[in-house]
Amino acid sequence: MIELIIDERFRRVSDGSSVGTQNKYFFENYWYKTNSNGYEHYAEYLVTLLLEHSTIKNYAKYEICKVNGKNACRSQSFTKGNENFVSFERLYSIYRGGSLQNKIYEFSDVQDRKKYVVDFIKDIADLDISTYVDIQLQLDCLTLNVDRHLHNIGLLQGPDCFREAPIFDNGASLFSNFTVFPPYLDLNECLENAVSRPFSGSFTQQVDMKHPLFHVNYNALFKDLDKVEFSCRGIEVLKSRLLQFRSFDTMQGMSLF
Repeated sequence: MIELIIDERFRRVSDGSSVGTQNKYFFENYWYKTNSNGYEHYAEYLVTLLLEHSTIKNYAKYEICKVNGKNACRSQSFTKGNENFVSFERLYSIYRGGSLQNKIYEFSDVQDRKKYVVDFIKDIADLDISTYVDIQLQLDCLTLNVDRHLHNIGLLQGPDCFREAPIFDNGASLFSNFTVFPPYLDLNECLENAVSRPFSGSFTQQVDMKHPLFHVNYNALFKDLDKVEFSCRGIEVLKSRLLQFRSFDTMQGMSLF
């Protein structure tokens, strides 16, 4: 395991989390996050493992490490050249003023909230992000990520154009937060506490899981989960979710979500 001492001058401030802010550092082209409320580092690793066995290609890869003696994870910077990551929330603040999160809740219908964001991005960046957003929401539903917000979905802005940013920041998945999901709760009790974001508090209202937008190699993923060299509730949660969604299988050896 990688163990590093990183000076406080490399610490960075992040926005938007509803479940507790992790200490984040940017050092030698890597982003580092220390745990704050549970096993966020394991959750990031497990979701990376899931993504590696999926047809999703645009995502940040996380590995487990220690930073300043604390459990942490890291991912390589995904910006290239003169690119900058700009969240949907930040883009709205720049081009419209105010809060995008507040704006979408002027609409009572969940799909209207999503449509407003999709239309806004199409207007300012000339990108159709409808599938991009739904893939993230399907992944969040599968992994029970309770901290997807408009600060950790966004675009990469280059000198001449925008492009979709990789999927990242999955540390609040798999009941990793002990404040929200204490260790003494069973999985069903944890599920009752799981509230989604950013378009609805219900995962299944945010996105249609019956029409999957990506494939997962179920058999290979389960084999690799059995080889994981650490123990945490997140492994059980992920296996449980994978089994639950097997009913959407339509290809031999593959699971659809």
